[in-house]
Amino acid sequence: MKHQADIIRDIEENFAVETIIANGIPVWQFLRNIYSDALEKKQYPSKKTKWTKNINGISNYFWQWGNRKKQFSAVLFTDAMEERIVDGEITDKIAHNLLNFFGENILVVTNFLGKKHREISEYAHQYYLSTQAFTIPAKLTNKRIKIENTHILKEINQFCQTSVDFQKFVNSFFSLTRVFRKQFVQISPKIIFVNCYFTIVHQAVIYAAKKQDIKTVEFQHGVISQNQSPYFPVKPLGNETCPTFLLSFGESEKDRISPLFIQKENVFSVGNFYLERIKNQTANEKTKKYFNDLRQKYAKTITVSSQNIIENQLFTFIQNVAEILPNVCFVFVPRQYGNFSIPQNSLQNIIINPKVDLYWNARFSDFHATVFSSFASESLFLGTPNILIDIEGLAKSYFSDIFAENLSVKFVQTPEEFASEIRNWQPPPKSKTEKSSEYLFAKNNEKSILRFLEEIT
Repeated sequence: MKHQADIIRDIEENFAVETIIANGIPVWQFLRNIYSDALEKKQYPSKKTKWTKNINGISNYFWQWGNRKKQFSAVLFTDAMEERIVDGEITDKIAHNLLNFFGENILVVTNFLGKKHREISEYAHQYYLSTQAFTIPAKLTNKRIKIENTHILKEINQFCQTSVDFQKFVNSFFSLTRVFRKQFVQISPKIIFVNCYFTIVHQAVIYAAKKQDIKTVEFQHGVISQNQSPYFPVKPLGNETCPTFLLSFGESEKDRISPLFIQKENVFSVGNFYLERIKNQTANEKTKKYFNDLRQKYAKTITVSSQNIIENQLFTFIQNVAEILPNVCFVFVPRQYGNFSIPQNSLQNIIINPKVDLYWNARFSDFHATVFSSFASESLFLGTPNILIDIEGLAKSYFSDIFAENLSVKFVQTPEEFASEIRNWQPPPKSKTEKSSEYLFAKNNEKSILRFLEEIT
């Protein structure tokens, strides 16, 4: 089965997508990601995200209202998936050291993903806005934008057997850019960071910022492989909606990412703050007891990190393995707890709501398993070997180029093969597994962030 990244490549090789123009720019720069999402939903239609009622959007819109009138030298656009508790307060697990560096001079704009905002007193940083402070006004000022060569988009819809409303997304993009440009005049930032560039909101942020000569930077937030089409355009499509700089986890991304997306010299490896913290922190007594109890009850513990689109298939796979290995504990970590329905027939040796987060689970587990979660690389950093489950070819499509020679990673296709690896595989020692992640993560996130800022400012 072709995955969406392969289909996007086929589109760009066979259609003149670079000639689809609106307001003077090739809009395939952001439409390619809209089509990728549509293809994913078509291939995995059973998994739907449960969003909270829209009333949360109104509350989020007015949250921290006064920060709209202030000026900040930097802005970070992020989302609630990056939030973690550090020293009793909420912080951003990727940009924590960046926030510390800028202090009161950086504004954080968070997408709460349908949920209501938390109280500002719960956060380590005190200057926040919700993404809906921008998206709601954009919806209210939407207008139709003329698109050149729409016949190509109609042909792409036929080719993909999709019904993407490309006019709606083009209208939305330029409405967002008008709102962002107006707000950036008020805020007056010199640099803008995004945690994931390939959403329509963040691409509008980047476009608006570039129009005002504001530096744009993306934080790597997940795996970057050949199956991530946003980083691998087939032909030049323009760079108006792409970041100027990328802060990658490690050095390997510099050689992997297409120069049609970003130039190698503009990729800076900065490591990962939260991984470094978990690795170097001593577990509290409650956490130690939790895992000691598991060790006394089971021969081995395996942390399983999930992804939304494959969650049901993955859980069924793990259930089949758990039946074969009743003396092994499987800690199943859903992508989003509120969107996962716990099956009534789940086995006793499967834990679905762990009492500690994914990172601590992996640190104390014998193995980590997933289909294509980016945590596959993070588990190696913590010294935990991987078993990657190749459901529908997804694991190999995401990771074969990254882990081709890594001795701490195995690929399996069936529950029986998985069980066999657990029984027979003797992975490298923890220290060697940690060392095998050196090409994936730079050291000392704090110093790396400072070095980057000194170089570009």
